Amino acid sequence: MRTVKPQREEAFQQMLNLVEAILINKFPQLTTQELLAMLDIKMADIRQTRFYQEVLAEGREEGREEGRREAEVALLVRLLSRRLGVLSEAQTKQIGELSLGQLDQLPDEFFDLADLVNLNRWLASHSVPPAAIAPEEATEG
Repeated sequence: MRTVKPQREEAFQQMLNLVEAILINKFPQLTTQELLAMLDIKMADIRQTRFYQEVLAEGREEGREEGRREAEVALLVRLLSRRLGVLSEAQTKQIGELSLGQLDQLPDEFFDLADLVNLNRWLASHSVPPAAIAPEEATEG
């Protein structure tokens, strides 16, 4: 059975989450410290909010995905270098720019790639040509 105190704390937490969401949307240019100072809230308090926890979890997941992708690229470059010889910077860059689906396809082709010429052909047929990249995508980074 719930007591009155936990219900009040839960209601307060919901209201705090709402105020936090409103402030974040209303003042996107303010830093976390500025928002906390404006509300006279300690950092420990904001870390307990649902919004903070969701953003933190999302950031962690994105970091894990990026780490997995970087590890997969590094492993493929290492394996291809051992099998075919030293890869050029351009080849390494092309491998790093492959989509996750293409990165997953490359190991299936590993034993069919007899030399760097075959790797270049595979990369040419699976890479996004520079002209196909929108100008804003090409400059972001």
